[in-house]
Amino acid sequence: MDYKTISYGFSDKMARQKKRNIQIFSGNFKKKEIGILNYWRLPGQHSWPIRPFAHEETLRRVPILFREEFCRYMIVAFLEDGHLDYFCDGKEYHLSAGDLIVIPSGSTYRFQTTHPHFYHKKVIEFKGVNLVSICETLGLNKVHCLSLDTPEEFLGLFHEIGALIQSREPKNIPLLLGKCHELLSFLSFRISAVRQTRNLLNTIVERLEHYLDEPLPIRNLAAELHMSVSGLEKLFKRKFRMTPGEYRQNCRVEQAKYLLKHTENSLKEIAYQLGYCNPYYFSSEFRRMTGFSPSSFRKTNFD
Repeated sequence: MDYKTISYGFSDKMARQKKRNIQIFSGNFKKKEIGILNYWRLPGQHSWPIRPFAHEETLRRVPILFREEFCRYMIVAFLEDGHLDYFCDGKEYHLSAGDLIVIPSGSTYRFQTTHPHFYHKKVIEFKGVNLVSICETLGLNKVHCLSLDTPEEFLGLFHEIGALIQSREPKNIPLLLGKCHELLSFLSFRISAVRQTRNLLNTIVERLEHYLDEPLPIRNLAAELHMSVSGLEKLFKRKFRMTPGEYRQNCRVEQAKYLLKHTENSLKEIAYQLGYCNPYYFSSEFRRMTGFSPSSFRKTNFD
């Protein structure tokens, strides 16, 4: 597949010339490409701590490979539909509909379409004399990829900022800068929440995977983590597509497989090692989850 390659890295003069030639399309997203870029130049804006200087929306149905060397602004890109692969700082990020990526200034990155080479993307780009320090304070100084289950808040801010940029009214500057900080705070809180959730899930998984010979009522684990049982189960199931109890049972079965393959322990000993008070119940659960009895599993692996 031949890609149409777009590469940025030109001088400020060339950048200005390209921006003057940008066309604006509108209409039915399903029938035609969208290529909208609004930018704002006003006296004194280069001294602002941080500002949204460009607001972009694109829809393409052709193979695209875009790359930019040492990007001098921060990018927030939301994929409304389709698929895109981003490559930044040696890592790959596969975006699907509802995903958002934050790319800090100074990054070298690229993105490309994947089959069927369709995407609909919304982007805001930020500049400012204090861009780096503000982003560092807010935790936006690294590449972040988020999945927005409910993107309405982000899209609302996106469209408000776009309308303010497009108005080019000096009286709207305070409101524009306020919306800019509101959007950055929204991203900062979401990233912080994702990080806390990840740490919490790691703690839950660690507790579920260890001390398999001891009972671990989910209500006790929830109380230990200052959560409700329903909240813990909902959080865990959203990530692992199973309940904490099912996950712990899977851990027991995997450990049983290891012990059956690598030790000569009796079935009764293995059952007690894994917290089963009844070896027959252990055999029944093992067969239910693997399709083999413990004895036949051990025989098959030894043979």
